[in-house]
Amino acid sequence: MTTWRIANSLKFEKKSNQNDGQASVFSIITEAKYNLVSNAAINMKINLSNIQYNGNVQSTIAYVMLDGLRTGNNGVWVLDLTKRISKFIELNIMYEGRKSVGINTIHLGRAQIRALL
Repeated sequence: MTTWRIANSLKFEKKSNQNDGQASVFSIITEAKYNLVSNAAINMKINLSNIQYNGNVQSTIAYVMLDGLRTGNNGVWVLDLTKRISKFIELNIMYEGRKSVGINTIHLGRAQIRALL
C-alpha cells in the first residue's frame, strides 16, 4: 500500500532591520510525501519566492534576512528519501537545489545513516 500527501501554501512575509532596510517575501510552496510499503518515504518540497529588498544586498544582515537568497525570483527544491534498513538503522539521502537571479544553480547532496536507540 502506498500513500500520497500533498500540500500547497502561499506565504507573505515582511522583514525589517533598523540598520539595513526592509524585505517583502512572497512564496508559493508545494510539499509532497509518498510513503512506501517497505518502510521508506520520499519527501519533496518546492518553494518559489519573489523577494523585494531595499537595503544593502551584500551585507551579512541581508544574507540572514533573505535566507541566502537574492532580490527577484528564487527557487528552492528538496528531495529526500528515508529508508529503514533494519529495526535499528535508518538511511537518509537528500538532494537540495537553489536558484537565484544572477547566480548559478547550487546543488547539494547529503547521505546519513542513523542508529535508532
